Formats: sequence, C-alpha cells, structure tokens
Amino acid sequence: MKRILVPTDFSPLSEAAFAPAVVFAKKYGAEITVIHIIDALEYNASYPYLDLSSHHQQIQRLTQEHLAAAAEKLSAAGAEKVHTTYRVGTPFREVTSEVEHEEGTDLLVVATHGFSGFRRFVVGSVAESIVRRSKCPVLSVHSSGTSREFAIRRVLVPTDLSPRGDAAVLQADKIAAQFGATIELFFVDTPPVYGPGPSPMFGLPVTPAEVQSLRGSFENHLNTLAKTLTTNEVTIRVEEAPHPSEAIAARAKDGGFDAIFMGSHGRRGLHAWVIGSVAERVVRIAEIPVLVLKSQPNDNPETDGMN
Repeated sequence: MKRILVPTDFSPLSEAAFAPAVVFAKKYGAEITVIHIIDALEYNASYPYLDLSSHHQQIQRLTQEHLAAAAEKLSAAGAEKVHTTYRVGTPFREVTSEVEHEEGTDLLVVATHGFSGFRRFVVGSVAESIVRRSKCPVLSVHSSGTSREFAIRRVLVPTDLSPRGDAAVLQADKIAAQFGATIELFFVDTPPVYGPGPSPMFGLPVTPAEVQSLRGSFENHLNTLAKTLTTNEVTIRVEEAPHPSEAIAARAKDGGFDAIFMGSHGRRGLHAWVIGSVAERVVRIAEIPVLVLKSQPNDNPETDGMN
C-alpha cells in the first residue's frame, strides 16, 4: 500500500476518517492525500452583483486553508507524508475519478456521516456511492465512533461462500495478519422455503434433512477456507437470519469486534445473499469501521492493492 485517499467536507464529523487513515499509513508506510470536492453548482452559482471570478478565488482560498488545517491534524496524529488536493464537481464522481486517474491509490477512507451546505457534501450518502463505484478498497468509519480509539485486534469477515467471497477472505486475512488481529469467518444462512418436493424454480433442497445437510456443507467450506489463512487465530460461525446485513451488524456489535472486512460482490440464490448490496447496507448501519474489499474470483492476494 502506497497511497491512501481521504475525502473530507471539512466538518468535524468527516474527521472520523483521520485516525484510521493514520493507522493504516503508519502500518504500511503509505502517504495520505486529503481531497475536498467543491460542489459544482455552488462554485458556478450566478447571483446578482456577484463577480464570479472573485467568488471562485474566495472558495479556492478557503478550501486551501481548510485543507492545510486538515493536513496539519493528520501530521500531528503521526502521518509522515500528507498531501492535499481539491476538485470541482459531484463528490462521489470526483472521488472515484481521482482513484481511477491517479495511479497508486490503494485505499479510500471515508466517514459515513457529514452535513451539507456551502462547500460541503453529505458524506453519508457519498460514502455508499463510493463503496459501490470505487475500484479500490474502501474503509468507512462512522462519525459516531470518533471518541473510540481505532485499533484492529478482532475482525469479523462475512462471506457468502462464493469464489468472489473467498477471494475477499484471502485479502482480509492478509490485512488482519499485518495487524496481528484475529478473524471470525461469518456466514449468514437465509431461511429456506420448505415444500413437499424439489423446487422447480430454484432446484434447492426443501426438506429439513436436506437443509441440515446443506448447513453442514457451509461449515465444511468455512473450515477448509480457515485452514488456508495465515492469521494466528481463526474461528467460524454460521447463523440463520432473514437479513444478512442486519445479522452482520448485530454480530459485529455483540461480538465486540473492532472492524468488519468484507467483499463487495457475491452470488444470488435462495441460500445466498447479494454481497454487493449487503456491503452497502452494512456500511450504513454498522457501528464499527467497515473495510469493503474489491475482489474477483481469480484475484491474487499477493498482488492486490492492499500490500
């Protein structure tokens, strides 16, 4: 990992992303770039008796002052290399564009709440859009958790048991090992629809005995996957719940985890969940940081952006 990008709207709430960014930067020896997006509508607003050139200069000056203050806070927190930049446009588009066009961005760290207003953007909704569109991993941090010390000791790693899900687990393991953290592999089994015979639509087991057998295969898959991981301590857990995202958030809270690491895509089906949409909802409702990883089934964790 060489470059960490931290979007900010200059609100105190958006500073929730600072401490995690510094922790990752110090662990990997990475530089931090703080980016602010000036809303294009406000930047190019036309008002009577308003000189647009002076308006632009004032916004740019204030933006640079706020960015300098943000960089100073990050440096005071222990970041060794901090850069700043700003763009004019739509927040989530400009942030993801920065990732796509600036080589070497390995991690985005965003706060999941902010407030709107002059030269501000609503970080909460922007965070979900960034998670959906970003090509690099995104660490989302709830602004309500700013009083907590950021540390990675116990990590919850949800998976849907798909090839993409397994690839994300391998990435999560590599990062957790860097921090000396423990892992719990977590699978949410959505309740099946029972019937008198095989389902003509889904072809899935519909008798209790068949469902029990399938759940045993879930645990076998997790156990096999756990044996391939390098983290010192790995446990597994399977729960039945109708809503995977709520189950993940609840397990994270009840289990006392420090962070959730999960993939952004998965498979569909009666006994599976669409991990992409689940990841976005977990980002919204989880009370602890969520690292959303970007994996393909054939991803090599040795060459991904989180090295």
